[in-house]
Amino acid sequence: MLKPYSVGFLTLSPTTGEEVWLLGGVFSESRYGSEEAALEAARAYAETLRRYHNSVRITDTREEVIA
Repeated sequence: MLKPYSVGFLTLSPTTGEEVWLLGGVFSESRYGSEEAALEAARAYAETLRRYHNSVRITDTREEVIA
């Protein structure tokens, strides 16, 4: 089973001013060749996002936070 990982970041909604999680990217085994490679790519992207956002998370298909 393919297990995509999503990377998101916390920001303020421009319309409501509330904190919301935005999707930054999706990293899947089908694109990266293995689950390990997909997770490695997700972690690298999360590190890039952390330069600009304080709260960044990686979740799996069950919405469990990975990192």
